[in-house]
Amino acid sequence: MKNYVTESYADFDLKKAGSVSLVAVAGLLGFHVLAAPIASAQEDGDEDVRRLGTVQVTGSNIRSRTQDFVSTSPLQTVGEMEIENAGAVQVSDIFKGISANSGSQLANRQSALQGLSQFSLRGLGIGSTLTLINGRRAGLAPVTDSSGQLFTDSNQYPVNMIERVEVLTDGASSTYGSEAVAGVVNIYTRNNFEGLEFTAEGRTTSNDSVQLGVAFGQGFDKGHFAVFANAYAQSGNTREDFDVIAEGNRLEDGPSGAFDSSTGSPGRFNLALPDGSGGYLRSGNTLADPDCVAAGGMLDGTNCRYHFLNQYRIIPEEERLQIFSVFDYQATDKLKLFGEAGFSRNEIRDGVGGQLTRVTTQDGGFLVPADHPFNFFVSDGAGGINYAGPEAFASDPSLQAVDLIYRGRILGADGDGDENYEEAETIFTNTRIVGGFDYELGDTWLANGSLVWSTSDFARRYPRDWDIPVFSEEIIAGNWNPFGTRLTDPTLASPRDGVSVAGNSEEIYSRFALIRTDDATVTQRVAELVFSGELPFELSGGKVSAAIGTQFRDLELTDIPDGRYQAGTNRLNETIPVTRGEQSAYAFFGELALPVADNIEVQAALRFEDYGDQGGETVDPKVSARWDITGNIALRGSWGTS
Repeated sequence: MKNYVTESYADFDLKKAGSVSLVAVAGLLGFHVLAAPIASAQEDGDEDVRRLGTVQVTGSNIRSRTQDFVSTSPLQTVGEMEIENAGAVQVSDIFKGISANSGSQLANRQSALQGLSQFSLRGLGIGSTLTLINGRRAGLAPVTDSSGQLFTDSNQYPVNMIERVEVLTDGASSTYGSEAVAGVVNIYTRNNFEGLEFTAEGRTTSNDSVQLGVAFGQGFDKGHFAVFANAYAQSGNTREDFDVIAEGNRLEDGPSGAFDSSTGSPGRFNLALPDGSGGYLRSGNTLADPDCVAAGGMLDGTNCRYHFLNQYRIIPEEERLQIFSVFDYQATDKLKLFGEAGFSRNEIRDGVGGQLTRVTTQDGGFLVPADHPFNFFVSDGAGGINYAGPEAFASDPSLQAVDLIYRGRILGADGDGDENYEEAETIFTNTRIVGGFDYELGDTWLANGSLVWSTSDFARRYPRDWDIPVFSEEIIAGNWNPFGTRLTDPTLASPRDGVSVAGNSEEIYSRFALIRTDDATVTQRVAELVFSGELPFELSGGKVSAAIGTQFRDLELTDIPDGRYQAGTNRLNETIPVTRGEQSAYAFFGELALPVADNIEVQAALRFEDYGDQGGETVDPKVSARWDITGNIALRGSWGTS
C-alpha cells in the first residue's frame, strides 16, 4: 500500500500506545526512526506558530507559543501536495495511505451506512476516533454502526477545502474527551486561500464518476473569507459487473453458491389440508413449480431456488453536493473573530431486487385455493399432488384442482438486476456552523472561545416492503399469480375461466407493495473556552507553557423507523422502536508543556468530565515524553487512561 504520510515513523514499539476504555495502559517505550521531512516540517510549523500565535498543534490545547516546540505526540501528516499527488476526490481517499488507519469503513453496502465513510485508528472502532475540523468537533452522522457507535462521516466535506490532515495515533482522551480513545483526525482547511480555482476530474473503472470543484478566496480590510464547493456523481455496479465475483457464483453451477436463496419465486407446493380451526397445514409430497428453471430459478430436488447475485448494487449510484466556507476578521489589535459554515447533501440510490419474506399466513406459506385460475395441480390419489398443466385442464373441464400451500418469495430473479430494480433512495443532509474568537491576553497568553453547532439528517425510502396479509388476500382472490406461468407465458389465458391472464399487473402489485420510510436526526452543540500561554518560570529547555479550559457538549439523537416496523407488522416480522436520546457533558481540563532539556519535552494533561446521570464522572490523566537522542532517532513514551 502506498503511504502518503510526510511525517512518518518506523516504529519498533514494544506494544501499541494509547488508551483503552476504562483501562489504564502501561507506558510505551519505542524507538522511532524519523524520516527527513519531519525536521523541516516541524521547523516550518513552529515558524507559523510564532508568527500567527493561534495555530493549535494536534494533541495539545496550548495554542500560543513563542519558542521552539517539539510535540511529544506521534503525528502523521498528509499535506496538500500529497493529497494532490494521491488524486483524492473524496476525503476517504486520503486515509487509504495512512498507516495508522485500521478498520476504517470507506465503502459500505446494503445498510443504513451506505454512502458514508468513517475513520478508524488502530482498530479500536469507528466510535473511538475523534474527528476535528481546525481543532473543533466535526459533527456526527445520524446513524450508528452495527455496534451502536456514533461517528463522523468524512463524505460530508469537500476535498478541495483541505490544506493538510494531522492524525494523532495516540490516545488523547485527557485532551479531547472520551471519543479520542484511539486517536484524533484533525482536518485543517485552506483558511488563507485567495483567488479563484476550478477543478474537474472524470474516472472510468468498473463504474463512472465525475467531480467538479470550485474554490474562491478573497482578503479584505482586516479580514479574509474563502468558499469551497464540490459536486460529485458516480454510477453503480452490480456483482455481475465483477468477474472475480460472478465467475465464482455462476447460475449454471447449481444451488451451491453464496448467493443462492433458500426458496425462490416461483417456489414449491404442497397439498393444503384444513387444520380444524380455520387454517391449513401442508400435507403429502412437495413439488417444485414445473416452470422453475424456465422462470429463472434453480431446481434443487423438490425445491425451486434462485440466484440473487444481483439482488442489490454492490456499488450504489451517488450524487453529492458539498460546500464549506471560512472567514476571519481582526476586530481590534487583540481580538480576532472567526467562523465556519458547511453544508452537504448526499443522495445514494441502490437497486432493490427480490426481497426475503419471513412472514407467512399458512404453515410456512400462503394458501392458493383450488379455484385459483392458474392452479393446475390435482390430487395424486395418495394424499399428495401432481401437476396436470393448462393443456390438461383445457381438454378436460372435469378436472378438479386442489388447495395448495405455496412456499416462495413474492419476486425472484425477475426482480433483480438494473432492468428490474426498484430504486431505494437515501439522503443525508449535514449542516455545521462555527463561531469563535481569539483574544490576546498580554504578550504570551491567548484566550480562545468557540461555539459549534452541527446537525445531520437521514431519510431513507426503501421499496419492496410488502403488506403480507394483503398479498395473501390477492392470491386467494385469484388476482395474483404465484406460479411460474406468470413469467414463462404471461399472455396465457386461463382455460379455467377463459378471462384471467397469467402475467401479473402493476395495479394488483401496487395494492400490497409498500415503501419503508426511516428517518433520523442527530444534533450536537459544543461550547469551549481555553486559556493558554507561558508560565513565569522556565526549565533547562525553555519556558513552561500551560493551558486550562472548560467545555460543554450536548447531543440529541432521534431515530424514527417506519411505522410498520414500530408495530412489527412488516415482511421481516421485526419490531424496531423509536429511539430518542440525549447526552451532555461538562469538562474541565489542564495541560503543561515542560521543556526539561533542549532535546527532552514532557507533556502532562488532566481532564475531568461529568456526564451527570447518563454516565457519571471520569478523571483521565496522561503523561507523555519525547527524547531526541540524535537528529534522526527519538525515544517516545506515553501513559494515560480513558
